[in-house]
Amino acid sequence: GASEYAVGDVLRPPAAWAGKFDVVVEKGLADTLLFGEDMESALDRAVRYAHAVDEVLQPGGCLLQLSDAPLEMRLELCQALWPAPPDRRGRWEFACYATGAPPLSVLSAQKPASHA
Repeated sequence: GASEYAVGDVLRPPAAWAGKFDVVVEKGLADTLLFGEDMESALDRAVRYAHAVDEVLQPGGCLLQLSDAPLEMRLELCQALWPAPPDRRGRWEFACYATGAPPLSVLSAQKPASHA
């Protein structure tokens, strides 16, 4: 299929983008949000980032996060931002991949097919 590229403010995506994306590819954005100059609001930016990604991805969609930040830290953050519900249904699935060019790695976060 054809690809479409869109540019916007990840912390304030347009309402028209809700549920419109199969994949979100992000290179270094989480690093910037978490390690920017204003550390006071880093947690707020992380929560807004998670909400925005969840909002724009279709059910079953995938976030691909490329970064040289420590993979374990990023995985723990994503698991905290998208926690598994108590019944474990409708949970995000995470996978981690080395790139062959350390420290760059890929974290994959797949949105549940439904929130039921």
